[in-house]
Amino acid sequence: NRVVVQALVDVYSEQNKTTEAAHDIEEFRKAVANDADQLYVAAGLYSRIDEKLKSEEVLEQVLRVDPQHVGASNDLGYFWADQGKNLVKAEALIRTAVDAEPDNESFLDSLGWVLYKRGEFLQARKYLQQAISTSELPDPVMLDHLGDVMYQLGDNTQAQELWKRSLTGITTANVERSDLAPLRLQLEAKLKQATKGGKVDVAPTTG
Repeated sequence: NRVVVQALVDVYSEQNKTTEAAHDIEEFRKAVANDADQLYVAAGLYSRIDEKLKSEEVLEQVLRVDPQHVGASNDLGYFWADQGKNLVKAEALIRTAVDAEPDNESFLDSLGWVLYKRGEFLQARKYLQQAISTSELPDPVMLDHLGDVMYQLGDNTQAQELWKRSLTGITTANVERSDLAPLRLQLEAKLKQATKGGKVDVAPTTG
């Protein structure tokens, strides 16, 4: 039962019982092995307990069951892009998601990010600007991504403005997200480096 498993994972997470949570997720995964949507839920649960490699494994399983699964295409593509690996495959997966939902902010951000990782900064800027254009309070991660793109394009002033907006967004966020604490540290470091006029340690690329 998906609802029961999700509730148990929440309880185990609060108690830092990762092993117990992972066991229940794996049992759920086995029970829904031929259901792409349920497997996608399992991948999300693994991600929730920071079992990223297991989440990646299940996302690949989802796509074996349903090669056109939109959510799994985006999530696996973004995971690979963020890791700087399988970038050609990652872009193809993400484009599957964007083709299905061309106005989805998360999918546009993913596409922009994989293009950034491939060193295609002008194209990356196009999609990342689209990703943040429809929101008064864009996601801090998206703002950080666009900031890195602008830095790579030589617009240091705009890059700093975007990093500052991202930092403000983290400060005012009313949600608990495990990715925001390390992002805050990265933003503070980048802004400090930029203020001193030195090289800024933005996300690495393969381009």
